[in-house]
Amino acid sequence: MGRARWREAAEASGDAALARFAAEADADRVAAALLDAVFGNSPYLGQALIHEVAFVRDLAAAGPEVSFANLIAALEAGGIETAPEADAMRALRQAKRRAALLIGLADIADL
Repeated sequence: MGRARWREAAEASGDAALARFAAEADADRVAAALLDAVFGNSPYLGQALIHEVAFVRDLAAAGPEVSFANLIAALEAGGIETAPEADAMRALRQAKRRAALLIGLADIADL
């Protein structure tokens, strides 16, 4: 069920390449096992997977070190210090979700 929701989220994005990535990951034995492990054991990370399909695609392409550096750089470049509080909090929640997902997936995959 989790993988189906993940594919649906990718398809709903309107990004054909993202939908293709999700479908290919779902069809891949190793990637599907990783997704099942996350969806079956961590509701928080499962929800993060559904919200962050594009981030997961970028993580798969770049690896955890580069993805983490990009995450920090995006925060620094985003101007959260001067943004309205609600915008800054939203950006920080997104960064926290992405960092948790990155760390969790890297740990499970032993990267």
